[in-house]
Amino acid sequence: MKDDKSCAGKLSTCNLGVSLGVVWGLYMVMVVGVGLWLGIGRQIVDAYASVFRGVGLSYSGMLVGFFWGFLQGYVFGVILAKVYNFCSCRCPCAGCKSCRK
Repeated sequence: MKDDKSCAGKLSTCNLGVSLGVVWGLYMVMVVGVGLWLGIGRQIVDAYASVFRGVGLSYSGMLVGFFWGFLQGYVFGVILAKVYNFCSCRCPCAGCKSCRK
């Protein structure tokens, strides 16, 4: 435990990034899989394919979709944690100030 003046309730940027990366990557796999196996949502997969190179209605497209989803989720999670930590350390309300003491 650190005993310095660090802010209480800080988020780990790496942990949140990896967590959101895995969740978003699995979401991309699910969307491509449903489009591949059931034929539902093919337009969504086509839209993703226009943005993310290599995503398509195939097993390799599913793997590439996981990669892009993980990368996108990781970056978003890191940014989200950094913004949250920045704001939580500077919140002017009395409840937040008492937690920082």
